[in-house]
Amino acid sequence: MEEKSYEYLKVGELRKQLEGVADDTDVYIRCCHNMCGNIVEAGIADKSTYGFFGKEIPCIIIEPSDPSYKIKRV
Repeated sequence: MEEKSYEYLKVGELRKQLEGVADDTDVYIRCCHNMCGNIVEAGIADKSTYGFFGKEIPCIIIEPSDPSYKIKRV
């Protein structure tokens, strides 16, 4: 399945994406790499959940702008 690329995330767009999200919501950054530098452009703040001992906990995952930056886990 081909993943979508995103425009570079700007502060104004981030504010819109986080509208209504509780202040105590956990934030994670998707593991990624950049062959030509040490930072990667953010693409989207994805409203998601993670599991912990049978609980489903809401969180935000910051995704890279280009899916090719994601680290492939085996």
